[in-house]
Amino acid sequence: MRLAKLEGLREGLKKLGYIENINVEFAIVNAQGDREKLRETAQDLIDRQPSLIIAMGGVEADILKTLTVTQPIPVIFAGVALPLERGLIIDYQFPGGNLTGIDNLQSELAGKRLEYLSLLLPSVKRVLVIYDPQVPSGHLSITRVEKEAQKLGVEISLVPALRLEEIEETLDKVENRFDGIILLPSYNWETNPSIETLGLNRKIPIVGLYEPEMARGFLLSYGPSYYNQGLQTATMVAKVLRGQDPGKIPIETAYSLDFVINLDVAEKLNLDINPQALGLADRVIPKGGELHR
Repeated sequence: MRLAKLEGLREGLKKLGYIENINVEFAIVNAQGDREKLRETAQDLIDRQPSLIIAMGGVEADILKTLTVTQPIPVIFAGVALPLERGLIIDYQFPGGNLTGIDNLQSELAGKRLEYLSLLLPSVKRVLVIYDPQVPSGHLSITRVEKEAQKLGVEISLVPALRLEEIEETLDKVENRFDGIILLPSYNWETNPSIETLGLNRKIPIVGLYEPEMARGFLLSYGPSYYNQGLQTATMVAKVLRGQDPGKIPIETAYSLDFVINLDVAEKLNLDINPQALGLADRVIPKGGELHR
């Protein structure tokens, strides 16, 4: 899915006059979801001394922050959650150091996703919230979900999980079924295809972070698209290529957020959708159809 960020980045740079293999070159590396391999891959890239490095997510940015302490190559992150809290920068206006980029607001949006689930399915009373204990933004995301749950009168159960089996075990233990599952930001779940069929197999609606997850059997998502994060990052990359200090380029927040509903999944799960909530959606996937914009 993160390849959509690369697509947006390429398109954005092209519009700004940077044409691949003419006046700009890409060296694309992929650790295939392996965190240990990611660190090694990042170091290999740093050793090649590129003009700048683009981190496609928070895990990548965290590692690059550490590895570039003694080799301060400019790093632009194409969408991460809580860059200040996780220590990537010292200030939003003047990031300092060698990193800047896009705050994708994923932590701030956690409570809003629960609100949208409740609007779409007013009968929701018990929700399982899955978080990755290795993700720095997870704990603040939990705080926001807890606050929203209290306001809505929804009972939530928090479960740390790195493997699908851990979620399955939790679902097997509870006496009363959950009315929904919310996934908090996690590199692990973005790259783990096994989560795709969980909701459909268990007949539980899943709330995701990004539009591409709709094709994975999720009921709804709310957040910035990968493509738009890449497109927005291109402007910051261009500034660094023109000689600006990344430490003096203000952090930007994701400028486009999309609320997407999958009615095809709703039908498969036999859910009674609130028709008024449909009017709030930016995009709707109809029953048995393609994405409507």
